[in-house]
Parts: sequence; structure tokens; C-alpha cells
Amino acid sequence: MLAATATGPIARIAARTWTARKNAVIVRGPRRRTARGRPGGRTSRTARTGPASASLLVVGVRSPTVGARPPPSQRRERQRPTDSRQWPSPGHRHRLAGSTAGGIPSIVAIVHTVAILALDRVVPFDLATPIEVFGRTRLPDGRRPYRVRVCGPAPEVETETFALRVPYGLDALAQADTVVVPGCSERAGLPPPEALEALRDAAARGTRLASICVGAFTLAAAGLLDGLRATTHWVAAPELARRFPLVDVRPDVLYVDNGQVLTSAGAAAGLDLCLHMIRRDHGSAVAADAARLSVMPLEREGGQAQFIVHEHPPVPGGSLLEPVLAWIEDNLGRDLTLREMAVHGGMSERTFSRRFRQQTGTTPLQWLLRARVRRAQYLLENTGHSIERVAAQAGFGSPTAFRERFKRVVGTTPQAYRSSFHGGAAVP
Repeated sequence: MLAATATGPIARIAARTWTARKNAVIVRGPRRRTARGRPGGRTSRTARTGPASASLLVVGVRSPTVGARPPPSQRRERQRPTDSRQWPSPGHRHRLAGSTAGGIPSIVAIVHTVAILALDRVVPFDLATPIEVFGRTRLPDGRRPYRVRVCGPAPEVETETFALRVPYGLDALAQADTVVVPGCSERAGLPPPEALEALRDAAARGTRLASICVGAFTLAAAGLLDGLRATTHWVAAPELARRFPLVDVRPDVLYVDNGQVLTSAGAAAGLDLCLHMIRRDHGSAVAADAARLSVMPLEREGGQAQFIVHEHPPVPGGSLLEPVLAWIEDNLGRDLTLREMAVHGGMSERTFSRRFRQQTGTTPLQWLLRARVRRAQYLLENTGHSIERVAAQAGFGSPTAFRERFKRVVGTTPQAYRSSFHGGAAVP
């Protein structure tokens, strides 16, 4: 114990150190579950199962916000997710090595916790992506900057091929700095209300939220994408726009970063999004290291277009639009107008535009542009036509307009696309 009569700078430093140790925060991993559970016969809700992990002693002043659940009055106040200029929030828990807490240097940095939400019918690839990318990441001194936790509303979930044990409950989201929502298969049904509520609570606390592929539907169902730009797998983009009209769906990009809320396109775009978050947290060098461990390029730009196959987005069977869409495909080389398409569909322009968006998730002119790009992709891949001839047959008019619009949708020039995908000799 410090002597009460000690004075001078050394004594003051010793006094602060003693106070810091007395108020040190101890972060422990989950204990092994025994037949008796926790003392008193209760089983931990946060860590249902799993091996014991080493304790992490963080020297610093205990913060009332770390690990604490907000009072009910605050939980009921839903706050909109912040944009990139506001996130991280001032109370965000993640601190790097060398930062201070209450004016006293930290001996060990607080590890950034990534909680991955596993719902029924979760897609295994979407689930494994953040586990592997964040779990393998190392800082230059060898430390692990991320702690990964798989959590959900049930102790076990079914995928399309196997059952999966979920070690942590939804209350683990309250301790997370980042929550990742993987996609689920079409047979999953609606997300459980308690999962949506946990996501809303996390957003209100300033937790970073990210979705992979069709995981955007879960964030949208929680109301966390309203008024924000978002993306998902391009096949599912029209359905996302139809079901959640307040979401600004961007089907042609790999991922969208709104600051606190991020969404990615399908499959491998989830890897790009995870690497992007690592780069945001720790810089390009750490992200490059993580990319090498994942056998991935460092990072594709978020605005890069998804590769789109030559198929139409799905249209409901028996739709009144089917004849119109077939007619558009047969007349792509013509200078089509909205009025002409509406007349062919037997509707006014306003009614035609409204019904078109309801059934396809996009506008007639956007659909027409995509149809022309698909036709151009096919011609570039399978013929040796010149760029001028491809532009004319796809209905773009001039080669200049063709190059500009093709690059805007596909993310590369017609010449570069042909070099990558053409099977034979091309005419320049």
C-alpha cells in the first residue's frame, strides 16, 4: 500500500498506477460449461459452449460504457446509423495500442470484437468469410487485433447441408464493436424479431454493422438501411428494392460504405468488404497482409461493377410485362423511348413506369440500358465485330456513347472486357 505521507512526482505516479490497477478491466473468454453451469446453477447466456480462453488484463480506468447495457429509456430511442463523418462515435470502445484511458497508458490494447450473426439457413460461405479474414489478421508485432464471435438466437442453426453449433447468444452483440450479417438461403423465411431488435440496439449504441450478399435483407428488415445506399447480389437487387423502397439499392457495385453501415454484393465481394474494414481500422499494410493470407488481391474498389451474366433479373411468372420485355429485346437496335414502351404495354407512361418498378425493382430506361449492355457483352465475347458495329447492334448509337455507358455499368471498357472474355480474334 502507498504511504499516506509520500509526496513528489514519483509518489503521484505511483498513486495513479495503484488506482489504475484497482480499477483495471478484466476481459475473459468463455468458460467451459459444466453440468452445474455457472455458480448458482445458472448457465451463461453470452457463452453457451466452447473452450476456455486466456484472460486479457487491460490496465486503465474502468469505463461505465464498456460491457454495460444501456438503460431501457435509451434503448427505446432509435438513432439512425451515422455516416462516415460521424463514425466511430466518441464513445466507441475500440482503442489501439498506445492509446490512453483516463490519462494512463494502456499496457495491452482492447481487442476489437467482431460478432457474426448466424441465423437459420445461413449460407456457409458468407459465414466463413469474416471468420477467416478477421480471425487470421495480425498486426506487425504479431498481435491479433480482432476477436471473432459467432452468435445467434438459437444454440444451433441449420444450413442447407449441415447443422452448425452457435456458441454465443444474441446478448453477445451488446459487447461487439462490429456485427457482420451473412446471407441466408431463400428458404430461411423472415428473420426472428429478437434478432432484428438486437441489431437495432447495436446500431443505437454506434456499433459498426456490415452485411454480406443477401444479408442486406436482414439489415433492411430491421430498418437500418432506410435512406442509405446499399448493395446485395445483383440477382437479388430488384427484390431488395421492391420490398424495401426506402433503400437506395446499387446493384452494380461490390460494396457500399456508409460509415457505420456497410453492405456487400454476392460471394467473393464479402472478402473485399472485410479487407476494406481492416484497411479502415489498421491501414493498408495490415490489410495487404490479411489479403495475402486469404489468397486475395489487396482490395477491389467498392465502386467496381459486379460481373453480370446475360440473363434478365427475374420477373414474376405471368406478369403483364413479359410481352413488353420480349419486345424490347427484339428491338434493342432501335431508338426506343419510354412513351413507345408504354404504348406497346397498353398503359400510360406513369402507370407503366410504376408497374415496371414494382415488378422489376428498376425503371424502364434502366432496364433498357442493362439489356443493351447484356447484348453488347454477348457480342464482345462471341463475335469479332468492331466496336462501332457492336455499338450499333446493341442500340447505343455512337461508339463514344457506347464506351461511356458500358464502362459506367460494367466497370471497364469494351476493349478491356473483350480482351478478358473473348474466345477468338477480335476486330479493333
